Amino acid sequence: MNRLSVVRLLPLTFCALATSMLLGTAAHAEVVAEEETVSFVIEEVLVTARRREEGLQESPVSVSALSGQRLDRMGARTFQDFAIAVPSLSFVGNNSPENKIVLRGVSTGVVTRDEGSVIGLYVDDMPVGSRRFNPDLRLYDIERVEVLRGPQGTLFGEGSIGGTLRLVTAKPDLNEFDAWIQASGSATHKGGRDYEAVVGANVPLVENGLGLRLLGYQVDESGFVDNVTLDKKDVNQTDTEGFRVLGTYAPSDKLSIMGSIISQDTNVPGKAQYDPELGDLLQARNFDEALGDDFTLANLIMEWDLGGATLVGSVASLDREVVNLRDISPLVGGLPLFLDDLTEFESVVQEFRISSNRGLFDNRLDWLVGAFYRKDDEFFRQDAQAPALGGDVFDSDNFLDKRHLALFGEFDWRATDRLTATAGLRWFKIDQDGRNFNAGLLAGLPPGVVDVTRTDASEDGVSPKFRLSLDVGGHALLYALASRGFREGGPTGEGVPPDPETGQPAPTQFDSDALWNYELGMKLGLAEDRVVLNGAIFYIDWEDIQTTSIRADGHTFTVNAGSARSQGAEAELRAIPTPGLELFLAASHVDSTLTDDQLPPGDGRDGDRIPGVPKLTFSTGLHFERSLSNDQLGFANLSYQHVGDSFNGFGTSTGISAAGADKQEPYDLLHLRLGLRRPSWQATLFANNLTDERAVLFFNRIIGDVRINTNRPRTVGLEIRYRF
Repeated sequence: MNRLSVVRLLPLTFCALATSMLLGTAAHAEVVAEEETVSFVIEEVLVTARRREEGLQESPVSVSALSGQRLDRMGARTFQDFAIAVPSLSFVGNNSPENKIVLRGVSTGVVTRDEGSVIGLYVDDMPVGSRRFNPDLRLYDIERVEVLRGPQGTLFGEGSIGGTLRLVTAKPDLNEFDAWIQASGSATHKGGRDYEAVVGANVPLVENGLGLRLLGYQVDESGFVDNVTLDKKDVNQTDTEGFRVLGTYAPSDKLSIMGSIISQDTNVPGKAQYDPELGDLLQARNFDEALGDDFTLANLIMEWDLGGATLVGSVASLDREVVNLRDISPLVGGLPLFLDDLTEFESVVQEFRISSNRGLFDNRLDWLVGAFYRKDDEFFRQDAQAPALGGDVFDSDNFLDKRHLALFGEFDWRATDRLTATAGLRWFKIDQDGRNFNAGLLAGLPPGVVDVTRTDASEDGVSPKFRLSLDVGGHALLYALASRGFREGGPTGEGVPPDPETGQPAPTQFDSDALWNYELGMKLGLAEDRVVLNGAIFYIDWEDIQTTSIRADGHTFTVNAGSARSQGAEAELRAIPTPGLELFLAASHVDSTLTDDQLPPGDGRDGDRIPGVPKLTFSTGLHFERSLSNDQLGFANLSYQHVGDSFNGFGTSTGISAAGADKQEPYDLLHLRLGLRRPSWQATLFANNLTDERAVLFFNRIIGDVRINTNRPRTVGLEIRYRF
């Protein structure tokens, strides 16, 4: 075993050893069986969608919150596992971490080059999204996932124009020791064996004063796509390993300091793409198309109760490296051509905010103000190799340094005991410095010549928010909202030669885009809160859309391409009609279209649907529990998910006319989990994708041929958990 493998296994080994030693001490403690009972109340979930803790049903925000318990019931391990259970949330599956996340139809297409993400992606207090890649952390030991729909420009800043997705990790408990192990084995149809091992512990070191929470995991998922050219089976096997170490120090009941390190390394030797002309789950590639994502996040958060207000300070750093290898031979008529993409990120984020605990003016004015600073250093390299042409045919090194400063505030005025008016504002300033070095035949340059360009950009602006919320009594809340979202512009297409067909030079800059979101929402609790119904209708007006344009020669760049509107309705229902039975439904209808023709080199026309946005999505199912004895409980969870059709482009970017853009057909997924739980252990039989649906997650024509990204076939297995 090499040194790197040993280093990567250390966190997992450490967690296992720590758990074993602690369990040896705990073994002498008296074990008292707990009575397993079924629930007759909908789980209360606390959220921090407004940067302060409050109940989900009391928050006048369109937010879905999936607790750790609910994620566990679903068997959710990745983003794709829970996405369809959230109204207005969809994705384009272009191989994690290239998946594009879409909220409320705010999508820039199915391919991303330089434009930023349309959603803000957070792990605890740290924004972790990037221009090209969204991390997909494994959902072990998660407190909750929050999905905020609509632009969140005031509190979460640039990039959250469609909404914000927050992954909130479980924090140390300073009083109770806990430790657990989890293992599963499964088999994938047309694939192989899958394995998962997780170990964790919560360790109070000083009662009410100091504690640790440790987690380590390793996952081996079999591949299911075969490469007929290289005669390799199951090329998309996925190996993932990661760890978390969280520590909390609370010197008093007014002050707490939490530090965390989160790391995950994912490696895939091939992509989950098949070529439809070859048959089911078969591909023809001249080279291995590997993906690698190495993610490390460190965060230090301080929370200080000052009496009338609470001060929160967060400092975080993110280091990430993504390797993406691709066979792009179809671009040159089938001549073997290999592209090596390497992206490296380094981000440092600081945020300080202070919010009221007691409102001013007889408790009528609640307030929150804060400051934000982020520094990003990004390196993106592309290296194209064609052995028949002597090796290197394209080299491109791109450096981008970015500094982002913002000041923000939000104020809630209780005009009456039932009516509250909210106003928020965020001022920002963003500076970008880009340096680009290009060489090679595909850059249109003779041997030995290097083209050097420099691209700088700077902009500032404001993002406002206005809201009225009305408590109508009887556990019912109504609200009306208008909010603005913003996404930065930047450099693009540096060193790309002119269009060989038209002679038109490639663009080197694209501008920021912005949208206004208008919505009416409600939150209802019925039948003594055994029925919860939340819903909203919305209208979005979007200008200067950033989107990726793909030329016939395969070069891509970001352009501003016209305007669009997105409108729709969304609803969530959870009900417990009888003890032990919970029903749930999440549904949305989104109509997202262009409102004018795109200018060249854009391809869309007025009325075209926005790519990658299904009109209809819904998820429904049930969770049933029944006590079998005083300390034993049986359960079943059945879920059905439907995703409507969408398109993979506006027009010529798909290789065909706008009217005939490739349709990504609708698909349906069915999942089943059956299990038995006792106080110390749980066993679960599961069948994911029970009907073996072959979903079209992305109809891919980017490089001239046809490749379909698909989901995992039917997978059946057994999961065992033991808690000490």
